[in-house]
Amino acid sequence: MPTVKGLLIGHGKFPETLLDVVRTIIGEITDFATVSYEVGPSEELEQKIKQTLANLGDGEKIIFVDLYGSSGANICNRLLANIPSVAIICGVNLPMLIKFFRYRHQLDLKELVLLVKKTGQEEIRR
Repeated sequence: MPTVKGLLIGHGKFPETLLDVVRTIIGEITDFATVSYEVGPSEELEQKIKQTLANLGDGEKIIFVDLYGSSGANICNRLLANIPSVAIICGVNLPMLIKFFRYRHQLDLKELVLLVKKTGQEEIRR
């Protein structure tokens, strides 16, 4: 089964910082990229997202976006909402990414999305 690739999009240093934490837990990461942005023109962000997706190549992908309704989420929804090989998940936490990396070689896109979303919700506790 082909590996599901990933992209993490977010404000400031959030994507790189979260990915660094994941690396300390699971080790080397491949077929995954980040896009960071500050508040500003969305045309530049759109180009960064398009280029990063092109660099990841073909295949199934999950795009994790830090915040629903953000510029990153809106651009992804506009560009990719009707592409069956791409899933967009808004709102992301550390357990979700760890689960993604542990199961992305074993599950297809639909199953992986369900597992990752469930993990994200279940790991928010009191």
